[in-house]
Amino acid sequence: MSTKSVSSKLSNILKRKEDPKHKIPDLPAVEDTPLVGIRDKAEEVYTSIKNGNGSIRWVALICGAALVADSFVEFCIALFQNADIMQATLDAYAFVLGTFAIAMESDQEAIPYSRRVRKFLGKNLGMVRNVTGRGVFYGIAGSLEMMSDGWRSKSIGGCLIIVGILYIYLGRLAAIKVKSIRNKEYPEVVIKSKFKKYTRNNDDCLSFDDFHSLLNDLMVDINVREAELIYVSLDKSLDRGLSFEEFKTFWEKSEELPPV
Repeated sequence: MSTKSVSSKLSNILKRKEDPKHKIPDLPAVEDTPLVGIRDKAEEVYTSIKNGNGSIRWVALICGAALVADSFVEFCIALFQNADIMQATLDAYAFVLGTFAIAMESDQEAIPYSRRVRKFLGKNLGMVRNVTGRGVFYGIAGSLEMMSDGWRSKSIGGCLIIVGILYIYLGRLAAIKVKSIRNKEYPEVVIKSKFKKYTRNNDDCLSFDDFHSLLNDLMVDINVREAELIYVSLDKSLDRGLSFEEFKTFWEKSEELPPV
């Protein structure tokens, strides 16, 4: 190939490059890619958990839903495919515990019959009315799930056991926080006035969000996770509501901490 022809081809290539019709589109900047959005969201969640603003109850709710789905599938396989009555029974128990977990951790009206299930649990399974007992409950549920074969069941079981451990450990930390809360002095009339301010519903009871807002209004330095675990310990009826008398008993100085 002659030098003249090579020069001619290079010249044509340069001309095509300068022509807007043949311009190569710019690659998206790294900041605009979806992966960056996912990364930022993950960092936001991590920071929230690190600062104590992540909800352990949401984690427990997700694990409970996973337990229900997996135990149902495993029950069908054990009963109809393998004819393993023992394993099917264990899966049925796991399904029931998963249902209980969803009822305990979900909003009051989010799941059909959840109010009745919570009332049943509060009356017949007293251990779930405090944080330590709830941690033990998740430990039992996780151990039961890990008896099933397959990595999926064992992963869900392991997550439930971790949730149980976190409930117990973080519940202890929340109990320590109660001591500092009870050192704050307010007249009862002020407590009652602020309590009324945050009871948005008609039954004069505090939801969790109301409870956390009230504590912040009373100048209590407490994060979401700590407030959440204290609320679980105080809500003995599992009806997602604290009366003024319950809150007053919690707030007043006492040698007794709420059972966690």
